[in-house]
Amino acid sequence: MNVLLGSKVGSEAHFGSKSVMAINLLGMNFQGEKAWKFTPPGMNEGFEITIGLYNDVSCAMRPSKKCPQKSGRRATSGSA
Repeated sequence: MNVLLGSKVGSEAHFGSKSVMAINLLGMNFQGEKAWKFTPPGMNEGFEITIGLYNDVSCAMRPSKKCPQKSGRRATSGSA
């Protein structure tokens, strides 16, 4: 299925997960843009997909990789 030019409901069915509201991709919220973020369950490498919609039709998509949480000490700036 092509995610672009689809609907939010169709994207939820394609990715197999519910969406959550996200920051707009193009910063055009006054023009009617809405963005939704998906974390597909089959992508266990930590990917998230954000879809931007105009008039409930998806027109932009941004995949992003989440950074894994590292255990141990955190790096700090400055001298110790």
